[in-house]
Amino acid sequence: MFYSLSCQSKLYQVRLLKSILLLATIILCSLTAQAQSRAVKLSFEPDSFMVDINNLMKRNRNVETAPVVEDFSPAFSSMNDRNKKRFITIARHIVAQRMPLYPNMDFLLKTFTASSAKGLNEDQTSRLLFTTWRTAVYKPKLFAPYLNRVQNFLNEGIIANGNVKVIAENQSFKFDYYLGETEADTGAFKGMEALANLGLPEPKLPNQTDGENNLPELDPINFPEGPILFLTDVADWKITTTFDSTTLAKASGAINLSENIARVNAGEMDWTMAGLTHDDMYCTLGAFTWNLKTSYFKCEASRLTMPGREKFPIWGIFEFHSTRHRNPEDSEYPRFQSYLKNNQFFELGEGVDIVGGITQKGRVLSTANYFDSY
Repeated sequence: MFYSLSCQSKLYQVRLLKSILLLATIILCSLTAQAQSRAVKLSFEPDSFMVDINNLMKRNRNVETAPVVEDFSPAFSSMNDRNKKRFITIARHIVAQRMPLYPNMDFLLKTFTASSAKGLNEDQTSRLLFTTWRTAVYKPKLFAPYLNRVQNFLNEGIIANGNVKVIAENQSFKFDYYLGETEADTGAFKGMEALANLGLPEPKLPNQTDGENNLPELDPINFPEGPILFLTDVADWKITTTFDSTTLAKASGAINLSENIARVNAGEMDWTMAGLTHDDMYCTLGAFTWNLKTSYFKCEASRLTMPGREKFPIWGIFEFHSTRHRNPEDSEYPRFQSYLKNNQFFELGEGVDIVGGITQKGRVLSTANYFDSY
């Protein structure tokens, strides 16, 4: 009995000590943040600001800050007076809101060093500053990931760099902040109509029927509020994963840089990752959403082409995913499933025709469609 009480007493003491240490840590962090907020003052005058930012960054023990400030200095000097004021406003906001200097301030300096090296003009820099300011205000917890993705794009054309790496090289671009469907604001665009005006249409299928099987009505694409990177012209996006390397050709669209979601306007993919050639088959893709945290995406407005062998357009669902496989011939992706079971004609070889719906799974072709299993 005495032994049991003694153990319980020691356990209570350990828990009490842990609680005291946790409370002390919270109080210390709070006092440190308050002291930093009182001590840090960033001048609104550009010349004094650079002195202040240098002194501020010297307090950052997480990284070597001298090269960061040194590299940023010419980038800041190259800005016009209006853009300098905008940048200072963002930096002062980071301090005023007690956002961690690392990575927020560190990434901020590196981002606009990269924008200068990329050769952004005054209007492009102004738009990037506006987008950055909006992100700091509306999405402070996602501010650092946003800046990191902007850096990756400006430095190497990277639009995704996780489980899947996507690179869009030499593609025209611009930045903006999307406020969603309801919020009105004169400084940013809103609503799907605005997205359409910027060349991002909703997915559409032609008005075709096959007996009682009408082509489905496609749901509108929901795009989250946040900072947007618009890839405005057509270019090839190189996709690399642990298992595959392929290309989303003729692609354009927009990337939400805080949520890491792409709204692809159009593109084209073939089955080279499954051991087939572009001359065997390829798929033209309409608009779709792609969560760039994973390689998987699905396009419900897609058209399959088998050059010289299909007699009519083949509309259906295209799916891409990169999964483990021993060789290209074993890959189960890309996949395509036709919507219709009639009016689909294929000349697959001399004297060999198929009438009906089809499903392509990797390099394996079968006769099935979206509405039926045959």
